[in-house]
Parts: sequence; C-alpha cells; structure tokens
Amino acid sequence: MITRIRCLRVGQMRVPGPEVLAMDRFEETLPLTLWMVILEGGGETILINTGARADDGGLLPDLRNRPRDGVLAALEDHGVKPGLVTRVIVTPLQAYAIGNLDQFPNARLYLSRRGWIDFHAPEWPVTRSDRGRAIPPPILERLESDLWERLILTRDEDVVAPGVRVSWAGCHHRSSLVVWAKTPGGRYAFTDTVFYGANLLRDQPPGVAEDRAECLRVYARLRKQAEHVVGLYDPAVSERYPDGIIL
Repeated sequence: MITRIRCLRVGQMRVPGPEVLAMDRFEETLPLTLWMVILEGGGETILINTGARADDGGLLPDLRNRPRDGVLAALEDHGVKPGLVTRVIVTPLQAYAIGNLDQFPNARLYLSRRGWIDFHAPEWPVTRSDRGRAIPPPILERLESDLWERLILTRDEDVVAPGVRVSWAGCHHRSSLVVWAKTPGGRYAFTDTVFYGANLLRDQPPGVAEDRAECLRVYARLRKQAEHVVGLYDPAVSERYPDGIIL
C-alpha cells in the first residue's frame, strides 16, 4: 500500500483553450502544469513521469518554469535520491514525461505496451519530429540498448507493485495510462487523460485527444473506481494539495 504521495512541478506552459476543453474557450489561452508524482510505501519509491531533458534540443520550446537546477536536484530537495527510485511509470510517451528516464539506475521502467507498439509501427504515418517529441533520440537509443533489460511493457491491466497498478487509457495518446494507487485514504488515480477537472465532470475531453470515445470510457471508469483523480497537467493540483503534498 502507498502511504505517502507528493507532486513535484516540473514545468508549465500555456495552450489554446480548445486544447484543454474541446470546442470551447476559443478566445483564451489556458495554463497547464506538468507534474511528477512520487509514490512511497512498502519499501517502494515510484515515480510517475520524469520531466523534460535539460537539453531537449528545442523539442519543447513553450515549456517554462522548469526546476531551476534540474529535475534530479528538485527530487533530492524532496529527499529522493535517483538511486533509491525503484520504479518509474511514464504516461504518455512524450518528451516532457520521459526526458529523464535514464537517470534512475536501479529502477524498473514501465511504458504502455500499446504505446510502444504504436511508436514503432503506427497505423498512420508520422514525421521524424513527431517521433522525437514522443521519445527523444537519446532516450530511445538507451531504451533499445542498455535500458532494455529494465524495461517493462505493461499490459492493458497490470500490477506494478503492491498497491499500484496501471490500466491502458488511450484517449490522449496511444501510450496514455491511468496509474491507480491504493492508500489508507482511498484509491487515487493519476492520468494524462484529464487536463482539468472539467474534462471529467462534464465528459468534455481535451481537444488534443486522439479518440473521444476512449476518453468517455475512461472518465466513466474513473468516476466509478477512484475516490480521488489527479490530472497530471492540472494547475489546480497546487490548490487542492498545498506544497504538492497529497498524503
């Protein structure tokens, strides 16, 4: 069981309103906050997402307010040393989520099997830049070489550790997941399919969803099975959980 949960801000951006709420807020730009989540309990230290690489090569020109001294320093400020991280879950496969995946030398690395297959054999053609924004080339090279033996491609429903499981979500990207954490305070769900609480409350997917029907299915499941839903881009997380402390 997970007994401690913290959220760490690893970047911010502003996007057109319809990216957050489909066919809505056309005259606005809306803020997004990228969160890394630290789950602890039962001898495990599990990260959800790793933030962007410091040298992302312009893949993320709009990403602002990254940790001043880098993601690893920010983690250490929270008492988390890279070598003590036991597992890392990435959702979705995007440069802002997977950029520091190679910095945790003792962690098992969890990616969506469906997302991995789609990256290598997409149904529709993609550009070189699209691939680079999904998995930056230095990370891809390591995933296909020395990190391969620590890589675990998750099934549609899979257990990561006691009290932590993942389910494939789709909706936003082929690689999008829901991470479920059992805690003394109920079941938490962390996902990139929910940008703002309004997505879930109104059944209004983000405009950058790849499949609206998948969004509606995952929203129905979240309402049914989770006591607490945390959107991995939602700036309101800092209001709901001051200093990023959930448990």
